[in-house]
Amino acid sequence: MVKQDRFILVTSAAHIPRSMTLLKKLGTHPIPAPTDYQVKESEGTPSNRFYPTADGLMKGQRAFYEYLALIWTKIKK
Repeated sequence: MVKQDRFILVTSAAHIPRSMTLLKKLGTHPIPAPTDYQVKESEGTPSNRFYPTADGLMKGQRAFYEYLALIWTKIKK
């Protein structure tokens, strides 16, 4: 649809590296426009830094998925 024209890629900031890699492999010229930034909130009590939380595990799972997908994207022809 966009062929050789530049276009704005709007997606979650976590998806930008993978999306840019895939789209560049297709020969397109995206301009990244990341959204949905994850903001680190106050740690609260010192014990919060040492014990996992459900939210922390979910963020870790998302990060693992994104890194795994980015690796796959880079090695796939």
